Amino acid sequence: MASKKSLVRRTLYAGKKLRLVGELFRLPSGKKHLHETIHHPGSCAVVPLLSRNRIVLIHQKRPSIRKWLWEIPAGTLERGENPRRCAARELVEETGYRAKQLKKIAAFYTSPGFCTEIVHLYVARNLSSVTQKLEEDEAIQPRIFPIQKALQMVKKGAIRDAKTIVGLCFIYNSL
Repeated sequence: MASKKSLVRRTLYAGKKLRLVGELFRLPSGKKHLHETIHHPGSCAVVPLLSRNRIVLIHQKRPSIRKWLWEIPAGTLERGENPRRCAARELVEETGYRAKQLKKIAAFYTSPGFCTEIVHLYVARNLSSVTQKLEEDEAIQPRIFPIQKALQMVKKGAIRDAKTIVGLCFIYNSL
């Protein structure tokens, strides 16, 4: 299989967490193609199980889409941060729970057609209540749901966040 040949690569934008890179390729046909990629440091998401049939979801406003979403807790990896440590940190920050057991269950790309982000997905068990430690720009409300209710929310379109849907599918398949 013939591959694309990179001709030029340039950073178009560099922000706090993301970089937008434009890369000009020569296709096997000889034509040129400009591809834009968002470079993301990766993230972690956590499915917090309070019991076999209860889960903690968070409700937060997402400025990008200007909507409130129900989600599992998640956050961006800091430079050089271990994904497990990030998952544990985000669980406490966003839900006010700490896990005695944190197990990685998957890793997946969010949108590989234009973004390098990979999500490390964990399940948290044996939770104990601690103080929620929101960052100053976060307005997050945790709420406990029966897992079956959360799955119904996916089917009805009330949960539209991909990492949350993936996490709930993993949990559903392990029940």
